Amino acid sequence: MNTSRLLTLAALAAVAVSCDNGNGGGTPLTPEENKERLERVGMDVINMINPANHQDFCEAVDHFVEFSDEGYLGDTFHDPNAYSLMASTMKALEDACTKGDVHGLITKAEVTDYIYRAKDYYGVYEYSSRDNEWKYTSDEGKLEFRYSFDGKDVVATAVASGNESLVSYTDKYGDRGDEYEDNYKIYVPEKVEVNITMDGKSLASLTVTTDCQMNDHVKINTGFAVADMDGNVNISLDNSNGAVTYSLNMSGRSIVKGTASFAGSDMVDPDEVVNDTENAVRGAEAEVIILDEVKVYGKCTNVAGYIGKMDDLDNEYRHMAGSYYYWTKDYNEENAELFNEYFTFELSYIPDNTRVASLFSQMYFDEDLYYWDSEIQDYTNGGYSTEPIIKFDIDASEFSIESYFSESNFGSIVDSVEDLGDIYEGYFPYCFGY
Repeated sequence: MNTSRLLTLAALAAVAVSCDNGNGGGTPLTPEENKERLERVGMDVINMINPANHQDFCEAVDHFVEFSDEGYLGDTFHDPNAYSLMASTMKALEDACTKGDVHGLITKAEVTDYIYRAKDYYGVYEYSSRDNEWKYTSDEGKLEFRYSFDGKDVVATAVASGNESLVSYTDKYGDRGDEYEDNYKIYVPEKVEVNITMDGKSLASLTVTTDCQMNDHVKINTGFAVADMDGNVNISLDNSNGAVTYSLNMSGRSIVKGTASFAGSDMVDPDEVVNDTENAVRGAEAEVIILDEVKVYGKCTNVAGYIGKMDDLDNEYRHMAGSYYYWTKDYNEENAELFNEYFTFELSYIPDNTRVASLFSQMYFDEDLYYWDSEIQDYTNGGYSTEPIIKFDIDASEFSIESYFSESNFGSIVDSVEDLGDIYEGYFPYCFGY
């Protein structure tokens, strides 16, 4: 399946049944009636999007990527950590020479120290199309990029302000005796403001405010605006609980908003999160509300438990069936059972909030799979996999997500989404290789 078709299916699933619960909250719609209404509602969503409103921003991003490559911005950009490994090794060498600490030289050469502070990266970078290079000018008050294309002047500025909070952790990796550590110290500013202008007029803005007290709490609030779109993301964590809220609006109308909550342990201990991620977060649940009309709810009863069971399943079948175990029937049956044991997904309408459909996983035979089976010493004609199934409560009918949201059912939406994709791709000629 090509990328545009996959994105289309995702979009259709996201707006699934974006209409009221029948006629004014009456009898629930059947799957067939949902198809008819979805076609109309989906087109309403698509018609809200005006690509012309985003053209300047998209083209500005595309040219920045182009100029970054052609002007080798990475070589010009000031990175205070560029020589961290060298500095660490030289310090260990000094200790070895002055203190006779040869063991320290061996171990410290495997440790890299990184220190990140926003103000260390400040400066103005201006791209010269004539010379195909970025010119750096020192500036202690901001990080700024300047460039021009088609007679338009773009300026992107980032400024940090307020107090700084220190986040430090050690990333441990490697095996079989070759173990390494990267030590990080990150100074998080209280506030960061990003503004992008074209010919002096705002194209986009981003504001991030943080309150980081590691091992106690973390709060991050983000607000953004691009042309006729705006939204926010808010994160709040302590060691045992977390919450996320977010929203996206277009021309003042809510497109999507949602919440997520989760529980775990040591969730604001950076060392635990980096080195033992699957155990940091356990139970989690989330809901997404689209167009203030449809709600999709999801829950995982135990994230760590699911990851552990899947690891055990992989190890068991890898030992029994070899490297292609993930295409066997028994493995995929158990894979689907584990998913259904730990995950719940439901679809309901606002304001009634009564479930109208649910999602589960099942094993199926995929005739398009083609691989070498070492057991039979031949190529297979197909293999097994898992797929998501949507089940409607009204009549217990079941459909695979791909078949229900197919082009035959939603042809006009598929065509419209692909047309939109073509327009947006046209705004990124460099990124898409045109």
